Formats: sequence, structure tokens, C-alpha cells
Amino acid sequence: MASRSRQRLQRKRVEKQRKNKFVVIAVGLAALGFGAYVFTLNAPAAMPTDLTNVEVGAEVGSFAPDFTLSDINGAPVSLSEFRGKPVAIMFFHSW
Repeated sequence: MASRSRQRLQRKRVEKQRKNKFVVIAVGLAALGFGAYVFTLNAPAAMPTDLTNVEVGAEVGSFAPDFTLSDINGAPVSLSEFRGKPVAIMFFHSW
């Protein structure tokens, strides 16, 4: 009898862990989906439609000055290759 009750408790524990994992994954996917939805709502308004008259400079609303860096394979990549597309640039340094 004692072994059956232990098995039953173990099954309940495993079921509870599965439910918790499912809830965490579901909440994470919902948050990711909501973030993507909000991003797509705001992205078209942030990008100008006519890109020929946008000036290069450090002011808000202007293009960033062009620069070229090497990617992880050593191939050169220029910022100008991504004109008209949203770009996130992260500069970091490891000490």
C-alpha cells in the first residue's frame, strides 16, 4: 500500500511539473507574440517612406554615418547594405 501511495504522489508531482513547464512556455510565447505585434505596429510609422531625401548625421531622423566592420567570418559588412531596414547595433567590450 505504501508503495502505491508513493507512486501516486510521484505521478502527481510529475504532472504538476509538466503543467508548470507548460504555463511558463505559454506565457513566454504570449509575451513574445505581443512584443512582435507591438513592434510591427510601431515599425512602419518609425521608418520614412521616401528614403532618398534623408540626410546622414547624428540627429534623430537621419541616417547613421556609413561604416564597415568584419563579421564573424571576416567578411566585410557595411551599414549602407541595410538601408531601409530596421537595424539594431550593439557595441560591447569584454574586459
